[in-house]
Amino acid sequence: MWERDLGGVRVLLVEDDLDCRELFRIVLELAGATVTTATGAWEGLKLLGEVRPHVVVSDLSLPDRDGCWLIRSARAAVARDLPAMVIVTAHADDFTRTRCLFAGCDAFLGKPVDPIDLCEVVARLAPDVASLSNGVGARTAP
Repeated sequence: MWERDLGGVRVLLVEDDLDCRELFRIVLELAGATVTTATGAWEGLKLLGEVRPHVVVSDLSLPDRDGCWLIRSARAAVARDLPAMVIVTAHADDFTRTRCLFAGCDAFLGKPVDPIDLCEVVARLAPDVASLSNGVGARTAP
C-alpha cells in the first residue's frame, strides 16, 4: 500500500482510452486525490493553467500530440509551480523511457499499470499534504 492518502493532491489525468481513464480516475479518487481528466494533449495543456495540478499523469500516445510534447509544452508555459509529470505507456522499452525522461517526465510507468504503483508514484511526486494547506510545496522551475 502507498504511504499516505492523496487527500489535497490535484491530479490532471490525460488519457484518451476511456477504460484506462476511468480506472485511473477511480483509483486516484479512492486514494483521496482530486482528479481532472482530459482526452488529449491540447486539452491537457489548456486545463493545466485552470486546474493547477500537483501531478500530471499522461498517456504517451494521445490522438493529437504525444505525452512528450505535453511535457515540453507544459514546462515552457509554466514558469513556476511546475507540476510533476508522469508518463504511462504500453511502449515501455528503454528507448521510449529514455525519450520521456529526456523530455522532462519525473516518472515512467508501463501499461498495464498496477493501481497501487500509480498511487505510490503520485504520492511520491506530490508535495506533502500539510504543505498544500499552507500554499507551499509546489515545485519551482530551475
